Amino acid sequence: MTEDQKSVVAIAVDSPPVAGQLKSVNAEKNTITVTVGNRTEKQDKTYSIAKGAKITIDGKDSNLADLREGVSVGLVISEGNVTQIRSSLRRERNQ
Repeated sequence: MTEDQKSVVAIAVDSPPVAGQLKSVNAEKNTITVTVGNRTEKQDKTYSIAKGAKITIDGKDSNLADLREGVSVGLVISEGNVTQIRSSLRRERNQ
């Protein structure tokens, strides 16, 4: 909204969060691949990471290089790009 509250300046649309198991990170292409789905129907999905995306591991600010294959991740996607990645250092038990 503008300062006078009469006009809309921008509208941002976020998709529902995506949760899954980290398969890989490609720093060159700035993408992340996550295995999503349930026990009987899993698939790998690759997402583009927005410039300046917020990355946290165990609640602490981090970066792509610190993410490890096999950990659980939560992604927030806005306008087709990942804007937030949340993870834990723990690996999934059923790998």
